[in-house]
Amino acid sequence: MPSQKSKSPKAETLHFTARVVHKNLEGGFFALYTDDGRRFQPINLAAPYRRDGLVVEVTATTTPDLVTFQQHGLPVHIKTIRIVDDSQVGKGENTR
Repeated sequence: MPSQKSKSPKAETLHFTARVVHKNLEGGFFALYTDDGRRFQPINLAAPYRRDGLVVEVTATTTPDLVTFQQHGLPVHIKTIRIVDDSQVGKGENTR
């Protein structure tokens, strides 16, 4: 009998601008929200970027086989990140 290889989803590279949002759920975590309504859960968001309201430009790869406790957006692994705007940092929860 021929073996069947499972076809797991392939990782994709994404480039987007998003607002960093802190969520008080499951012990708290950070998410990335884009203006067009997409939500991402960054797996490796470095401490300097963990600021609610920060707008960042990101290049990331999807992690299609990863499941998280939060289940809040598509999990991504950040490759590059750059601050675009920090004028709204700390002005309340940015949940749009």
